[in-house]
Amino acid sequence: MNRMRLLLLHALLLAATADRNAGRADEVHMKDGTVHKPVTNVRELDSVLLFEKGGETLSIDKSKVDKAVSAGGALLFKSEKLTGRKVKLGSGESEYVFYRNGAELARAAWDEDGVFMVRQGRVPDGIYTLYYDSGKLQAEFPFKHGQLNGLCRTYFETGKLEKEASFLSGKEEGVSKSYYKSGELQGEATFLNGQREGTTKLYYPSGALKGTMTFVAGQANGITKMYYESGQLEIEVDFREGRKHGPMRKYFESGQLRLEGAYKDGVLDGPVKTYNEFGKLKNVQVFEQGKILRGE
Repeated sequence: MNRMRLLLLHALLLAATADRNAGRADEVHMKDGTVHKPVTNVRELDSVLLFEKGGETLSIDKSKVDKAVSAGGALLFKSEKLTGRKVKLGSGESEYVFYRNGAELARAAWDEDGVFMVRQGRVPDGIYTLYYDSGKLQAEFPFKHGQLNGLCRTYFETGKLEKEASFLSGKEEGVSKSYYKSGELQGEATFLNGQREGTTKLYYPSGALKGTMTFVAGQANGITKMYYESGQLEIEVDFREGRKHGPMRKYFESGQLRLEGAYKDGVLDGPVKTYNEFGKLKNVQVFEQGKILRGE
């Protein structure tokens, strides 16, 4: 008899639970406010959250998910608070400290080759956010497989984007862009295996082209040109393996030649001629290995 009563009580409890959950289902809540429902079979796999919805299996980066809850209200997944901060060392260099839920995980810094290296500890997968003392977002660092991987962004304290760059295994890769505080594009450069490669372009806040440089394996090579905001050429100079080497010319905004000379291994060498705005020769100075020999 007691057994029958227990079975009946259990059945009543199950029915009550079913009534409470009627019309409810598992839900996945995103950090941007989006809610996926109804979903089933919520599970984690490395850096992603998997679940079934509408007959399809969806895969979402866990850094974008706030939480997942069951129909009964049980917590199936909760995002972790991944943060970082930039600190100055006694040597003057900067170091980045990364945390999970307030506990220190690792320390990292840029090495002399421009690679972001984890010096101490390990950084689990996820997007780590850095903040100014004011509480405003300063940077977003995406980590995968213990290294900086993905699109990294830094911000001005006003909230405007300062720089965005993609990283692969700690090295800058692809097109990187920097911006003025006012929001306009300031420059763009292409990186290959952590080094500048190809054409780098600079812009005025107005959007006008300010200059172009060509890089090979991280070093300036070829002709660098700088422009007035009007679009008129201002300076052109040759580079070889990162140093000025070859002809150099400067112009007035009118287009008239202002100065001409040549560099050799990074220093002026040979005659340097200066002209006035009407094209008349003003003076000539002769250089040898960067030192003036005579002037006329």
